[in-house]
Formats: sequence, C-alpha cells, structure tokens
Amino acid sequence: MILVRRIKNTDLIEWLVVFGIYCNFYVEFCCMLCAIALSIKNNDYRTAVGKKQVLLLSYIFLYSSVSIFFYSYAYSKFIQQFVLLSAFIFGYNILFNRLKYHLDSLLGKYLTITFCVASLGLVQFVIYYFTGHNILQFVYHSDADEVFPRIIRITSILDEAGYLSILLTPAVIYAIITKQVFVKRYLAIELCFILTFGAVSYLVIILAIMFLIFRSFAKTKLIITAGAVLLVTFIAYQTASEYNSSHKTKTGVIKRFEDTFQGFMELEPNNFEVLNMSSYAFLTNIWVAIHAPNRISGTGLGTHEQNYTSTYKSSHVYYGTNSTDGYSFFNRAFSEFGIVGCVLVLMFLFKNYNRYNVLNIMCLSILFSFLLKGGHYVRYGFIFWCYLYYYSGRSKCAEHPEKIS
Repeated sequence: MILVRRIKNTDLIEWLVVFGIYCNFYVEFCCMLCAIALSIKNNDYRTAVGKKQVLLLSYIFLYSSVSIFFYSYAYSKFIQQFVLLSAFIFGYNILFNRLKYHLDSLLGKYLTITFCVASLGLVQFVIYYFTGHNILQFVYHSDADEVFPRIIRITSILDEAGYLSILLTPAVIYAIITKQVFVKRYLAIELCFILTFGAVSYLVIILAIMFLIFRSFAKTKLIITAGAVLLVTFIAYQTASEYNSSHKTKTGVIKRFEDTFQGFMELEPNNFEVLNMSSYAFLTNIWVAIHAPNRISGTGLGTHEQNYTSTYKSSHVYYGTNSTDGYSFFNRAFSEFGIVGCVLVLMFLFKNYNRYNVLNIMCLSILFSFLLKGGHYVRYGFIFWCYLYYYSGRSKCAEHPEKIS
C-alpha cells in the first residue's frame, strides 16, 4: 500500500508541475507549492539549498544592490524579482531532487497536457471561424487576434499566441526527432502550432530541422536538403507576399519579419517608430539594452524598465511596450547583467547540451525560443525548463542514466 501511494503521489506531483507551466505564474507557483507539500508529506524530499543556487543568488543580490544604489534606481522591482526568482529556484530544486529520477514520466505528462491544450486551441479556432465568438476570451479577457477575417491566432488557455507556440515547440521537436509527425495526437499539436502564427517559433523549428539535417546527413545530402528547405521557404514567402499584395494586406508573420529586418538595418528610434507594434517593441528594447549604462556587467536584476525610461524618451503610441520584460530573455539578460550575463547564459546552454538525449534537445528548443521572446524569469515554466535541461544534460545523464525516447 505504501508503494502504491508513493507512485500515485509521484504522478500527482508530475501532473501539478507540468500543468503549472501552462498557467500564469500565480497558478504555477501554487501548483509548485502543492507539489512540494505532497513531497514533504511523504518525507520524500531533500534540502532546497544547493551551493550553485546560493552562489548564483548571492551574486545577483550583492551586485544588483550595489549597482542600483550607484545608478540611483528604485529598489522595489529588484526586491520583487529577487523574491520570486529565489522562491522558484529553491522550489523547483526541491521537486527536481525527486523528479530527476522520473524524467521519462515527466516527458509523457508534458506531451499529454500539450495535446489537451492544443486540442482546446483547435476547438477555439473552429468555433471562432464559424461563429466569430472566442470561447476562451474569459481566461485573460483579451480580444481575438485576427490574421485574416475569421482566422485567428490560437491562444488556447494562454494570454498570447506567441507564448503558446513557444510551449508547443518541444512537442513538435519531439514528433520530428521520433518520426511521429503524422501520428494523430502530434498532428493536432502541429496544426495548433502552425495556427498560432508565432514568428519566433517558426524560426526555431526551421533552425532545428536544419540542425538535425546537418547532424544526420552526409555533406552532399545536406547541401541538397538544405537547398530544398530554403527553396520551399522562399516559394512559400513569395506566394504569401503575392496573396497579400492582391488583397492589399500582409499577414502578421510576414510583416513582423520584414519590419524587424528593416529596423535592424538602421537601429535608431526614428526608423522603427513607424513599424508594427511587435517589431517596434522588439527593436526598442534592443536599442535600450545597447545604450543602457555599464554594458560589461549590467545595471542589476529588475532594472530593465528603468533603463528603458531613462534611456529612451518618446510620445509614441506604443511607448513602453514590453519594457518590463525586455521582450526577450537574452535582451533582458544583456540589459540587466551585461556581457557577463549573456556569456553565463550561453555557457549554461553549451555545458549542458546533450545531443543524444531527445528531452535535452526539446528543452534547448524552448530555452532558445525564450531567448528570442519572453523576458520573464518566472513565467510559463522558465525555471522548470532550465532544471529539466540541466538534469537531461551530459553530466547529469551520466550520473542518472535514463533512456528518453
């Protein structure tokens, strides 16, 4: 009976943890606390304090405190971010001291919940197409984002289609690697992924496919296949552009790519203030990160918004968009921790990369997506994915070998 109870509790803990990453950070935090309570109840937990976590948080606290004082910034955002970051890091450390032995089970539950979320998103899409009513508007009270008349960007239970596409990315990668692209449950996930119209996730998937081709094929086949992928991409782009020209409009994905590329060519506020909101937010936050004080080690945790308001002044209608999160994690890391922070992030990704572990590659795909979009430290399971990437990495898999397939 004790063994059966512990197995059920382990499953419940895993369900809680995986469900939490699809919710806002309040719900994710509650799910994490419930999972920890179950672990403590069964005396199946270890200390939350680890040397690496303590060293990291100590550096962040000490450096940020001094830097914020030096630049006369407010401490409120720093305190809020530090408390949240510490709670999530120590909380997930408790859980992964147990879950690191059940990574295959955790993967299965992620794929199951992802299928449910994607299916709900497809229902949302179909009902909106026929009725014009967004059945999931009550979740975040946001209006549907139409790409074409009656064609919306699927959000499912998330607040933005872009974040949904990011959370679906590992499942799409899994289907590609395991050659289950045409299995029904993965077809549903892939269709939902496409209908999010998430530019960042599209880019990540294309890069992932190119990487897998490079890893698997001989040079001749690589050149031919890469050429074919680029040709198909070019034809699809041209076809969409011609359609858009004839209908006097542009799809969100194409417009964001074009505007972002145009803004990068001349990275000055006067140039990207005439672009669409997404490109404007992305380029503005990059410009702020580049021109903020102390580009070597940054201005400290939670200071990007203050860098934004002190560095960039404008009366633009979209002024302040994504100023709290920096639009992308890499950009926020650069703004708040400078070149040192960016190097540490890249070192973490490189050191824990495991090309022979499917789960590790899945985690890398979503972390790379977060680097490009989503600068929140504790939103949509960012800390969870970091731990999962760490424990499926080369060194940890050697300590706790597990076949993930």
